Amino acid sequence: TNENVGHIIRSHFIFHRKLDSSGNVIKHKVRLVADGNRQSEVDYDEIFSASVSINSVRIILATAMQRGWTLRQGDISNAYLNADLDRDLFIRLPPGNGLFDDGEVVKLKKAIYGLRQSGRLWNQTLDAFLRNDIGLKRCDSDTCVYYGEGDLIVAIYVDDLVVAAPLENTISTFEAKVAEKFPM
Repeated sequence: TNENVGHIIRSHFIFHRKLDSSGNVIKHKVRLVADGNRQSEVDYDEIFSASVSINSVRIILATAMQRGWTLRQGDISNAYLNADLDRDLFIRLPPGNGLFDDGEVVKLKKAIYGLRQSGRLWNQTLDAFLRNDIGLKRCDSDTCVYYGEGDLIVAIYVDDLVVAAPLENTISTFEAKVAEKFPM
């Protein structure tokens, strides 16, 4: 435990059981989350996370239908865990974590669920990837809509992507590039 770390954010586990259609447990899941509701304002500057507007979604869907384009939806797994932090943050691990002593304080390397700024940091990470690595341009009227070669259109809503293009191959190529960087 490092007592010279400044403000320490509490954390806890969230347990979830995934069920099949008959109600049988098929998977147990656990996620460590920060108690962001107790975060001090010195831990973050902004907490907003941009999301595509419903009007933009309607326009994309109408355009795709009218032109006979292919549409796909995808989800980026554990999206927030891909975002780098913009400052040093420390959390106190919950008791019974099985790896560290109860109450151990650790420095976070990446954003985690529960932090107030995780959504914004994830949006910045995805925006940089789409523009710098893939070469998409961001729409001026909706910062969660991107477009690129082959009439590719991508709308983002937190960790969900709606992708439209006239050719199936354009979408498959885009999805492969995304999957190289982020698990889907």
